[in-house]
Amino acid sequence: MCGIVGLHLRNPELYPQLGQLLTGMLGEMQDRGADSAGMAVYGNEAWAPAGHGCVSLLEIDVEPAEAATQLTNALGTDVAAQLVDDTLVLSAPIDAGDLLDAARAAFPLALVAGFGSDLTVLKGVGAPRDLAQQWGLASAQGWQGVGHTRMATESAVTPSGAHPFAVGPEQCLVHNGSFSNHATIRRELRAQG
Repeated sequence: MCGIVGLHLRNPELYPQLGQLLTGMLGEMQDRGADSAGMAVYGNEAWAPAGHGCVSLLEIDVEPAEAATQLTNALGTDVAAQLVDDTLVLSAPIDAGDLLDAARAAFPLALVAGFGSDLTVLKGVGAPRDLAQQWGLASAQGWQGVGHTRMATESAVTPSGAHPFAVGPEQCLVHNGSFSNHATIRRELRAQG
C-alpha cells in the first residue's frame, strides 16, 4: 500500500504555490505509506537554477563542500552542492548530462536519484509530513511535482528504495505495488513470440 501524488500547473501565477500544494498532498497520502517518501520537483530555482544542469544523488558519503570542490576541479566550472536531508543536490551552469557523467566518475558508488535542467528529486526515510518539512518543500516553486509515500513490503526501508526513480533526463516515475512475478511474465511473453 503506497500513495502517489502529482500536480502539473498550467497557470504561471500558481508556480509560487507548488511546494505548499505538494506538501499538503504528500501529507494526505501519509496513511498509505509512512515509512519513506520521495518527491520530484520541476522548476524550483532554489535547487535547480535556470540555465544549470542538476543532479540529485543518494548514498554519498562526501560532504557537500568537498563534492563541490571535486566536481569544480574536474569540470572547470563552479559546481554548487547542497544537502537536502538524505539527498545531495548538485547544480552547475553546464548540461545536466555532463554534470551527471562527472558525478558518476567522481562518486561511482552514489545512486542517481534524478537529473535534468529543471528536475530535483528528494528522497528520505520517515513520515512523509516530516520529510516535507525537512526538505523545505512548502517553499518550493515550480510547475510540476510527482511524489510517493511508501510502505515497503518486499525491500528495505532506505532513501534509495523510495520513489520516484530516474528513468532519463527530466524524467522520473512512481508506481504502486510490486512486480514480483516478472520472470513468469517474461517467459509467457517469450513463448507467445
